[in-house]
Amino acid sequence: MTRRPPTALLFLALVCLALVLPALARAEDPNDPNTPLPMGPTPPCFDVKDVVPGIAFGFQDPNDPNSINWYSDLKNCASQCKKTGTVCEKYVKRVVSCQNKAASDRKTFNVKIHCDKLKGDALDACEQPFVDELNSTKAQVTADQTQAVSDCEAGANRCAEKCNVAP
Repeated sequence: MTRRPPTALLFLALVCLALVLPALARAEDPNDPNTPLPMGPTPPCFDVKDVVPGIAFGFQDPNDPNSINWYSDLKNCASQCKKTGTVCEKYVKRVVSCQNKAASDRKTFNVKIHCDKLKGDALDACEQPFVDELNSTKAQVTADQTQAVSDCEAGANRCAEKCNVAP
């Protein structure tokens, strides 16, 4: 068994340390531009506005109100249209929940990163822009939800109007 000289082991340890230290320094320095924030600028969710266009409401081409409605020949066509509207609203609620949770998480991480060592009035002042951003985001998501639910209902009604109507 050959023994490595102590200088080779020392050299290997220094190489490993040189590779690991910069990564450790970045992980602890929130001001380093190479340190990624836990939450990016956009939520890891679909946009509420993308839900309704993703629901066909029984139409072969949901963007063409004159296209074939697959439900029209079904005995329970109107019921199927109503169920599709309900499913659409459920997806809207899921996306809204995800977006609101992501906005809350983003605020929490930003406060932790940017206001960690502050207390009292300084902490309140530091937190305020993140609270304002959260409130603004939630207000926009709520407005988008209201519109999307209305669009789900309109899609279900448009579908039901085509029941028992010859193409």
